[in-house]
Amino acid sequence: MGDLININQVLVQAVSFAILFFLLKFFVWEKIKIILKNRREKIKTELENINSMQKDIELLKKEYSEKLHNIDEISKMKIDEAVKNGKILAENIISSANQESEKMIKKAKQEIMLEINKNKEEMKNNMIDLSLSIAKKILEKEIDEEKNKKIIEDFLKELEKC
Repeated sequence: MGDLININQVLVQAVSFAILFFLLKFFVWEKIKIILKNRREKIKTELENINSMQKDIELLKKEYSEKLHNIDEISKMKIDEAVKNGKILAENIISSANQESEKMIKKAKQEIMLEINKNKEEMKNNMIDLSLSIAKKILEKEIDEEKNKKIIEDFLKELEKC
């Protein structure tokens, strides 16, 4: 039995372990507890920070999502407004073009009427002059039928030229 277990050796190891245990407990145990406590607090603080950051990230994510949605809505509204303004501008341009063309047509009609009236007046004056010249020729010449016919034919030819 001496080979298997040596009781002196076991007792020495047990006493050495007990002394080591009490020395460690007396000198090192408090420092180990402080280190473990600090480590526990540090881990707890980091977990709280991580949780806080996750909440902040979720809030930012939600806020950015809302902003993106709002940006889409705002861009749609601005596009619709631009289209509406474009239509209004096109209508205004068409309206002013129509008004301008109506003014031009009205002015052209007035000018045409003035020109027609002027030509009528000129033709009237020409007719009067021709009638007077025919009457003058008739009175100056001897009245005979053949000459009257020739004078009237000349008068009609002059009328055709005008």
